[in-house]
Amino acid sequence: MQVAVINLRRALERRRRICGRLAELSIPYSLFNAVEAEAGFGCFDGYDEEAFLVNTGRRATPGEAACFASHRALWRRASRTDAPLVVLEDDAVVENCFPGALAEIAKLIDRFGFIRLQNDFSGRHKRRVLARKAGAFDLNYYLTYPFGAMGYAISSRVAARFLNQSKTLTMPVDAFIKNFWEHGQPLYGLYPFAIEWDALSYESSIGERERENLDLRIASWRKATKLARWIERLRFNMAHRPEA
Repeated sequence: MQVAVINLRRALERRRRICGRLAELSIPYSLFNAVEAEAGFGCFDGYDEEAFLVNTGRRATPGEAACFASHRALWRRASRTDAPLVVLEDDAVVENCFPGALAEIAKLIDRFGFIRLQNDFSGRHKRRVLARKAGAFDLNYYLTYPFGAMGYAISSRVAARFLNQSKTLTMPVDAFIKNFWEHGQPLYGLYPFAIEWDALSYESSIGERERENLDLRIASWRKATKLARWIERLRFNMAHRPEA
């Protein structure tokens, strides 16, 4: 499995730490120079500010656009090379089980398309159900997907789909991934988790993201959208959830 690490050129400590850890585990990898904030919006065909307000309750930050653009660049690489890819953000804490997880993912990714590697956050275990055993791991299907795009594997087929459906910036990258009923790709995750958070994860380069006072039209649209998505998520899970 190819492993790509997203890293800003100036984030030297993050690069030193994750590269050192991957070398310690004898994991080959490549560094991807992350898109800088000032170039982020220019990497999309457009920015739909109204849709972003409906989806998030706020406007996009340049760093947020750059983060999404960095992931899209790697999706483009995977789709063009016709090879699956493991994407890591540079604040990821790589666990000892990571090499074993990569070995299992190599057997699974063409069939399942998208496999999360990072933790789900505490108290969220009911979001997933067992799809199958995978060596020492469980491959879980997500009924509701957690936020975060710190570590995942993606097939070339799914990368091409994600790339095509994210040409306009309407939400953050993890929210785009999370909305599986919209892009149509079931989302899976490997447990035990091979990627965790640490203190560096809270030192984001994305910038401050503050909710705004929405006018009545946008606020009403936002509420209606949430309800519609809840219904669509239930329908999608009824069609795709693995049998017990």
